[in-house]
Amino acid sequence: MCRWYVDSVPIRIYRNTPTTSATYPKFKPMTIYGSVWNGDSWATRGGQDKINFAYAPFVVTFSKFYVDACKIGQTTLPTCYTNPSRNWWANYALSNTEKKLYRFYTKRYTVYNYCNDYPYRFPTQPLECKDTPW
Repeated sequence: MCRWYVDSVPIRIYRNTPTTSATYPKFKPMTIYGSVWNGDSWATRGGQDKINFAYAPFVVTFSKFYVDACKIGQTTLPTCYTNPSRNWWANYALSNTEKKLYRFYTKRYTVYNYCNDYPYRFPTQPLECKDTPW
């Protein structure tokens, strides 16, 4: 399960399920990157919210950024990768409080979610969107 938190609130959850046949985070290395891009023609309630370029340049900063994962970058696989009992993220469950926070904040503040962008962008809903996040 991949979980993204902002200020201790889960805002994005992606699970490995039989539906998605996902290979990460268990069997495929991942990287993390951030970017700023102009998606106001499609990713902002169907183009209703336009970017105000008077506020440019747009800058993204991260503070107290923490990744809790199995770091792979050596020539041999580290113990956390080869020993399944150390892969705590494979079966980690959200608490009831985290579930409530996730529902509240994603419903109230999510401007764009690709899972809801069908039939406009995708002919059918992506497979991973059909599963509950927990």
